[in-house]
Amino acid sequence: MKNILLLIGPMTGEEARLQAALDVVRAVSAHLTCLDPIELPALVSVSYETAGAAAVVLETAQSHEAAHRQTIEARLAQEGVSWDWIDEMGNASYIIHARDALADLIVVNTQFGEFDWSELPLPVTDVILRSGRPVLAVPSQVRGFDVGGHAVVAWNGSRPAANALRAAVPLLKLASAVTLVQSGETSGPSVEEAASYLSRYDIQAEVERARYAEAQVADFILTVCQNRKAGLLVAGAYGHSRLIETLLGGVTKALLAKSPVPLLLAH
Repeated sequence: MKNILLLIGPMTGEEARLQAALDVVRAVSAHLTCLDPIELPALVSVSYETAGAAAVVLETAQSHEAAHRQTIEARLAQEGVSWDWIDEMGNASYIIHARDALADLIVVNTQFGEFDWSELPLPVTDVILRSGRPVLAVPSQVRGFDVGGHAVVAWNGSRPAANALRAAVPLLKLASAVTLVQSGETSGPSVEEAASYLSRYDIQAEVERARYAEAQVADFILTVCQNRKAGLLVAGAYGHSRLIETLLGGVTKALLAKSPVPLLLAH
């Protein structure tokens, strides 16, 4: 985990994203790439007048972004980390997808529904499903990421859960304790096999089981996080289709909405 891609920009939750990304970069001696998208509002129709309006909006947006970049770069210069900056024009989730091939981790926010019309609409689910890269989704109220704290890993044997577990290994090695949580039956490797996998990285994980209906799984996982005072939650994302999870709620949607700590998610 040496290349961290951070969505930067003056939209909701930037401080939470930046602090978490810096904590990860320091913990694993990684490089931080700040990706700053500039997105224009869609025009209903194209005409001479709307083209002129778009040019004014673009100039204003670029001016704001330049001032914001200057502020953040001055801060990064004092943080003692390796970093670079990329400005891109267009939709944030598509830009992330275009730039994620060499990213080991993408840092965004969990609260993808907070944005108003003046801000960049960035459904974190689009990033998770489109990029195929591990995502660190940070609640907007979080200030800092307790890398050395307790980590909770949600396990159900699915491929997304396994992908998330593998991606999290560099951070789990730094955790003070790791708890593997299984609720109900697994669809693949058992939770004991997951614990054995981690043991080969010298990560000794405690196993906790419970049986709940799917609608209660997210609440059980979050209760374990609360009881263990966890600083990180690792989980597979969208083990069911996105349509099914949208219609029925789903564990991923509930964790994104309710988690008080950063989530490392993978699909």
